[in-house]
Amino acid sequence: MHEGLCLLKLELVRKSFRGAVVVEDASFAASPGGILALIGPNGAGKSTTFRMICGLIHPDSGALTWSGNPISLLSKERLGFLPEERGLYQDITVERLLIYWARLRSMRSDAIRHAVELWMDRLEIAPYRDVLVSTLSKGNQQKIQLAICLLHSPDLLVFDEPFSGLDPANQDLVTNLLLEQADRGAVVVISAHQLALVERLATDVVLMNKGLTSALEGFGRSRQLPPTASDRTVVVYLKGRHTPEFADIAKHSAKRDHLGRLVLTFPASGLKELASALTIICSCDEVLDIELDRPGLHQAYLKSVSNYQSGINHGS
Repeated sequence: MHEGLCLLKLELVRKSFRGAVVVEDASFAASPGGILALIGPNGAGKSTTFRMICGLIHPDSGALTWSGNPISLLSKERLGFLPEERGLYQDITVERLLIYWARLRSMRSDAIRHAVELWMDRLEIAPYRDVLVSTLSKGNQQKIQLAICLLHSPDLLVFDEPFSGLDPANQDLVTNLLLEQADRGAVVVISAHQLALVERLATDVVLMNKGLTSALEGFGRSRQLPPTASDRTVVVYLKGRHTPEFADIAKHSAKRDHLGRLVLTFPASGLKELASALTIICSCDEVLDIELDRPGLHQAYLKSVSNYQSGINHGS
């Protein structure tokens, strides 16, 4: 996990509804200054876990703590929760809605105006201050919800699908804001299906599937550790249609992709073996260019979910 004190801890947390187990022995911890991403298939139990963290529902068993104390003792003024479902009042102007939520968070009157102006500006919704929420796009309503969560500078941010409805430019905007919140020392926990963004953001990645959690190593901070041997892929651009065999390089598989490129995969290849293979590939007269492709979070996610399902199907 991210270095430093783990303020938020879940230990063997379990929740069921009408006899159906939704979250089963979930365990993970999050630190100030870090961003923990909880990823998994639809229906994996992520939103239920977030609702338990925020005190909206209670676990059947297990421990859910903040700084060693039951999380129920965490003041709501220290929490910013973005649910997956949009739940904004519609027949109210943007500015009045933000002021309303700031008051609900027990902010001082002299601080409310500054915070509202700041976050309308930061999230680029100031031009809509006097506009009814109901008239805004899905993306702008999402940014209003984000502003509501950030107005009071909470210590714990729990964001369920924060990038929903946002175009690429606004995804970058929110990405940078989340990094800023972590830099100021907040504990940030997110769930998102945009795995490329998660890979850029997260200091820790936890996979949840069928209510179970497991750390996804090799991403976030753990990616900076000395890597173990893993599959490595080289994409080769060729001058013509002839496919060179590369018989003298390390064990690999080769196939043409839909763009006609030659894709060479080296299973469990270390850096030295890959460097030797690249020397041979680059010396081939038929090679125009190459690209290196290390398996990313998307591939790791698919592999982990597939392996889990395979184990279930085989009774393991």
